[in-house]
Amino acid sequence: MFTETTITMYGDRDAIFRLGSEIERWPAILPHYRAVTLYEYATMEDRTVRKTATMQASRFLPVGTIPVAWKTILEIDDRTQTLHFVHIGGFTKGMDVYWHLTPDGTGTKVTITHDWQLRWPLIGGWVTGFVCHQFVDAIARRTLRCIKTMVEITVPMKGGARA
Repeated sequence: MFTETTITMYGDRDAIFRLGSEIERWPAILPHYRAVTLYEYATMEDRTVRKTATMQASRFLPVGTIPVAWKTILEIDDRTQTLHFVHIGGFTKGMDVYWHLTPDGTGTKVTITHDWQLRWPLIGGWVTGFVCHQFVDAIARRTLRCIKTMVEITVPMKGGARA
């Protein structure tokens, strides 16, 4: 199952990239993240940064909250401003996630893609679709909305007004 979550942000592109890459700060800045435990931080030969972490978030529903968790490797490429996550543990093990930041007029289009297939006979496709739409995409949308609010609140717009 492939999902794509996109939002345009009117803020500093470097700030957007930094907020996306600093996953260890997410519990302090994103209300739906409960904890991030960083296990590894390394700068690779090609200058990309690699982080291995356990992520814990919450999916808020009208009737309560459902906790979710996974282990991931994040590769941060400053040159292309691309974030690449690979889930290596948890229910979504094998999920491939990219953050792409693209100039869009006066803003930055931020797109998060998720590619994952649960290989269970008979019900894998249905479960994958349910998880991707009800959890993965919902958490990604909330993450992007929160980051959008943070970067737009601090950016002066033309004429001295604030976004």
